[in-house]
Amino acid sequence: QLSLAEKVHAILYWSALPGASRHHWGTDCDIYDASAVDDDYIVQLHPDEYTGSGPFAPMMQWLQGWFDQQAQTAFYRPYWCNPHSGIASEPWHISYYPLSKRYEPQLSVQALKDYWCSLGDGVLEEKEYLLNELDTIYHQYIQTSPR
Repeated sequence: QLSLAEKVHAILYWSALPGASRHHWGTDCDIYDASAVDDDYIVQLHPDEYTGSGPFAPMMQWLQGWFDQQAQTAFYRPYWCNPHSGIASEPWHISYYPLSKRYEPQLSVQALKDYWCSLGDGVLEEKEYLLNELDTIYHQYIQTSPR
């Protein structure tokens, strides 16, 4: 029942667009405490797992304390909490700043447009809509706040 725009925004709340994931740079990863769950546990990467009584909450509390004690660290959380972004908070997402700061300027609206236009037909659903809305989408969902 959602409009195309509503579908796109709902998806982008949790997922990156093709070519826009920081994970592809090799500088970012998602973390969890494997010792806190059974071997057959399927990690959802959902805030409930990292807060309150969630299985990864103790790890996240430890990590927050570690970040609080560091005056400067090579690691940071680009999606920790940005109320001006359309992206869900991702306390599990860690970035290695010395390298990611080099890649951030290379990811631009034009770079994404060039990449998407190079894709064959049918590879990227709703490509025309995304291209038309990319300036807005880029600033709301792709560009992270500075460290």
